[in-house]
Amino acid sequence: MMNKVKKLFGNTKKEEKLVVAAANGNLDSVRALLGQGANVNFKDQNGQTPLFHAARQGHCEIVQALLAHGADMDIADKMERTPLHIASHKGHLRVVNEFLAHGASVDVKNENQNTPLHAAASRRHYSVAKALLAHGASISSTNTNGDTPLHRAATKGSLNIVKELLARGAVINAKNATSCTPLYRAAHGGHLQVFQELIANGGDIHMKNKNKNTPFHSAAWSGHWNIIQELVKTHGFTVHDVNGYGSTPLHRASRNGQVEMVKQLLKHGARVDVANNDGWTPLHRAASEGHALVVKVLLDHGSPVDAVNKHGDTPLHLAAKSGKIEFDNLKNSSVSSTDKTHKLGHTISSVNGQVEVLQLLLDASAKRLLRNKNGKTARDLANDNVQAWFDNYQEMANKQLLQRISKLWK
Repeated sequence: MMNKVKKLFGNTKKEEKLVVAAANGNLDSVRALLGQGANVNFKDQNGQTPLFHAARQGHCEIVQALLAHGADMDIADKMERTPLHIASHKGHLRVVNEFLAHGASVDVKNENQNTPLHAAASRRHYSVAKALLAHGASISSTNTNGDTPLHRAATKGSLNIVKELLARGAVINAKNATSCTPLYRAAHGGHLQVFQELIANGGDIHMKNKNKNTPFHSAAWSGHWNIIQELVKTHGFTVHDVNGYGSTPLHRASRNGQVEMVKQLLKHGARVDVANNDGWTPLHRAASEGHALVVKVLLDHGSPVDAVNKHGDTPLHLAAKSGKIEFDNLKNSSVSSTDKTHKLGHTISSVNGQVEVLQLLLDASAKRLLRNKNGKTARDLANDNVQAWFDNYQEMANKQLLQRISKLWK
């Protein structure tokens, strides 16, 4: 601690000792140092005074002593946080109450425009949030992302803070900078009780964000089956419902590699052959992102391996041009004895999704010579490393074909 403080304060010995005493909760030392004239508002290299250090550790008696000696609780550090931000973030209710009793600015904002109430809501500190609200904290203040405290509470799944904010009139369908509502954020986080509470109080289950996704599609993206079930069983949604781009929940889950969500959606009737507005199937989405486990599940459920999007690209085209193969992985994919082996005898690097996706698609008889609307094959779209992988695959396939032919002639 002392070395850290020296770095922060240089050679100001009294202030060094004051910060150590404040952080450690040593009230006698704090009083003695203040009596010796230590600067109560001295700032360290982070712009923080001894009051910050006491607030961070929740030492209320130290806070009281510092305030009694003229500590300025509205001084902001280099991130524009005040001690009230720090105490609210840490959940130190007594310290928060002390600051509020001394008239601290309750709606002061840090560099990200978060108020102390944002901080408390983000950390699920219900008692602190109640204290701030009791002293007039704004329920409609927004940060740089456009989030209100209700957004933050919903994001973190804090049911009691959500209820408190709603009881005080928080705007339930407020949109942030990406047009996400608190309900959307609850769905994205899988917070079912908060989700249900918001719906019960008028949360719009059909409202789309800037990416034209509803809370339903957000839950699929983030893998929260509990939210999907709630919307299907209680609110009439189906696994076939599309977003503003024509993508189903299966598209969204496939794109984000949510294999368990993909399995659940398929179990409940989701179709693998549905294309979105751009002609992409769920297999296109999974292949383009290198999600091998999802690709395998989709292929096992009959996904058309050579489906083309509006550009004429098949899943193989998209996997080839995604550019995620490293040279070392290519070498390892044909020599590692510990990795998975496919029917052509190739081994697949367990750390490289794209290699495995290419392998899975080709093993499922994807047509390597199909050309897209620009006349390009999958190999044409690949970088040099991937082209070398294709050539190696073809060489091994040819060898196996010759071996089978030679056996027929014996």
